[in-house]
Amino acid sequence: MEFVSDSEEGVVSVSVKSGRAVIFEASNIGTDTIVIPVTGRVIVTVKVENFKGNIKISPDVILPDKSGEIYLFGEEHSSERILEKELEQWKEYYDAGMRDLFVELPYYDAFFLNEWMKADDDKLLNDLFVDMDGTAACTAQVHDFYKHIKKEFPETVFHGTDVGHQYDTSGERCLEYLLANGYSESSEEYVRTLETIEQGKIYYAANNHVFRENMLFANFIREYKSLNGRSVMGIYGSAHTDLYGLDYMTATVPCMGNNLRAYFGDAVMSTDLTLVTNPVDTVTVTIMGKEYTAVSYGSQNLVGVFEGYESRECWRIENAYEDLKGVKTLDNVLPYDNYLMNVETGQVFMIVYNMTDGSKRVEYHRADGDTWNGKPVTYQMDISE
Repeated sequence: MEFVSDSEEGVVSVSVKSGRAVIFEASNIGTDTIVIPVTGRVIVTVKVENFKGNIKISPDVILPDKSGEIYLFGEEHSSERILEKELEQWKEYYDAGMRDLFVELPYYDAFFLNEWMKADDDKLLNDLFVDMDGTAACTAQVHDFYKHIKKEFPETVFHGTDVGHQYDTSGERCLEYLLANGYSESSEEYVRTLETIEQGKIYYAANNHVFRENMLFANFIREYKSLNGRSVMGIYGSAHTDLYGLDYMTATVPCMGNNLRAYFGDAVMSTDLTLVTNPVDTVTVTIMGKEYTAVSYGSQNLVGVFEGYESRECWRIENAYEDLKGVKTLDNVLPYDNYLMNVETGQVFMIVYNMTDGSKRVEYHRADGDTWNGKPVTYQMDISE
């Protein structure tokens, strides 16, 4: 859905609801074009102030006249292996002249990062990490990642396109910082910060994952349009960068990468950095009285993702499918895109959850070619250790 105004004056506020759920909301936006991904029937509310002209609501997306290339990289947050790959990739693009790095952070977090890039000390960065304490991004590895960028790629400009996480800490602190440093309440930076805070409030009020996924796309478009067609690199969780995927929580709307592909076409390229091609460990495990070789493809950091969980290990059990294909399955699935390796029908996996209290939870999954909400999944087998 696209809104096109015929005026350079006035302010437009837009809200889109699907049923009772808000799937898009932006206030005090300029009278430029905005793009909103929707499916099915929705209710659109448009409020205008000091506005002259017309607003067109079109179901068709008009491709931009000029676009560079958008290189998306899907990550597992805080993985040292992946952060190193991202730095290598950013060096390649940076050396070729690219400067704009899109990240899965709120607008105001990226603003603070850009202010820190110009500062003589690390206070702004450290304060940001205090606000992010307890999240998947608040790790020493991510802190070092930003320090490396400042040292080696000092002209990097960060662009945050997520909803307002930590809106009551870093969001409010950004408003205070702006006023204390000469920005007015009508400045773009102040208004954008307010908008992002409101997005965070909407998201967290009902854990509205559809709203967040749509805003990731809409915020990306808005930020990208300000760059006059320059090529960019984007780093997001791999659940958001699949060019044909759905949102990872409800599987009811296209994910950000899917929407970007539909909008920009072949200008969008995506690389999933979470997949591991080479095993990192091999052990022998016993399942239902028989020994099998288990091959590890590493672990995923779950701190800040699921309460009480520290990490998830993915092990493929070799040559076990024929023995276990008749075992009853439980009503617990794990989508293929949650695995660290490629998953194929006819495989068996051991999933080890390391809990924050030091305990472990082990699940055995089987890939039978099943789907759940349109996504290929494995089902947990009814096997107790």
